[in-house]
Amino acid sequence: MTKEKFVEKQPQTEEEKRLWEKVVEYENDYFEDFTLKPTSILHNLLVYEIQDETGNFVETSEDPPYMELSWNYDFKIEDLDDCTGLCNKESRIITIDPKYTDDPAVLLHEMIHAYISLFQGDQTVVFLECLLLRLYNELKTKIPDLEKRIIEHTHTIRQEDFINHGSHGLLFYLKSLDLDMRLGLPLGTVCGYGRDY
Repeated sequence: MTKEKFVEKQPQTEEEKRLWEKVVEYENDYFEDFTLKPTSILHNLLVYEIQDETGNFVETSEDPPYMELSWNYDFKIEDLDDCTGLCNKESRIITIDPKYTDDPAVLLHEMIHAYISLFQGDQTVVFLECLLLRLYNELKTKIPDLEKRIIEHTHTIRQEDFINHGSHGLLFYLKSLDLDMRLGLPLGTVCGYGRDY
């Protein structure tokens, strides 16, 4: 979608247009896996070979679902009383508090929520499971205490941190750690909720 078409679809303030531009930038830089791009860690699950008219085998794929948030979600900047950002999966709106529009961890956190919501259909749920496995396998070689972090994140007591704040399951956590590493942030920053120890 071009910037002009986006603005036609949803007139916004200049700040919200800049927020949308950040979303597009972050999608391209950090979410190739969730947007099912050819560089995705899911690439091998999306392609197969067919034989063409000459007898040669060529790589092809079905059209993957269109997963870009810039097409699937709207983006708002509004005062939020008790949080820095909010992803409303039903209305497909990501809202960021104006005090946090320049904090990449806040927007990335909400983007993870939104991507996971797009994978909730019957045809795409297997991608969630594969993303989980692939992210785990990639991160376990980079984060020596990954198992300890997973146990601490998913422990029943630690789940109380998320009451009334949406789901922050294992896939969410692993993607947040992936983003922390790629951005050079302390592990747990994108996840938040005290996970940045």
